[in-house]
Amino acid sequence: MDGYGQPPRRPGTLMIVLGWALLFAVVVYFFHHMLSAPNVSESTIFIEDGRQKVSIRADASGHYSARGSVNGVPVVFVLDTGASQVALPQEVAEAAGLELGRRISVGTANGTASAWATRIEELEFAGMRFANVRGIVLENMDEDMVLFGMNAIRGLDMAQSGGVLELSRP
Repeated sequence: MDGYGQPPRRPGTLMIVLGWALLFAVVVYFFHHMLSAPNVSESTIFIEDGRQKVSIRADASGHYSARGSVNGVPVVFVLDTGASQVALPQEVAEAAGLELGRRISVGTANGTASAWATRIEELEFAGMRFANVRGIVLENMDEDMVLFGMNAIRGLDMAQSGGVLELSRP
C-alpha cells in the first residue's frame, strides 16, 4: 500500500502497451516504405548472335523494372504490357522538356484519367535506346516511375522463364 491506502501501480502494464504500440509503428513504417518505394529489378545487358539483349529479373512483387532515361533525365521504368503507350508523370515530362500536345482522356487501372499526348525524342530502357517514341503525360501519376508501354515493347522479342524476362531486338 502507498501512503493513501491504494496498492502501488505496476509499470508493467504501461510498458507492455507502449512496447506493442512501438512495434506496430515500426511494422507500419517498414511496410509503407517497402511497398511505396520503387523496386528496381536486377538487369543485365549482353550481346548474343550480334543482337543486344537485356535480361531483367522480376522484383519481389513480380514486376519487371529497369533504370533508364527520358531525354537524358534518369527514371525508373516499369514494364507494363497493359499500357498501350509509354506513360510519364507530369514532373518527369517537365524535367525532360517534353512538349504537351492535345489533351486526351485515357483508361487506366484506376479509371479514366486526363492526359496529354507527347513525343519523346530519346528514350533509354535498360541500355536499349529508342527514338521518337509516342507517349502520354498523366498529371496525377506516381512520380517515382514511368510505364514502359506496348508501343515500345512491341518492337522487341520477349521470352520469360523462371522470373527472368529477356528482351532483344528482332
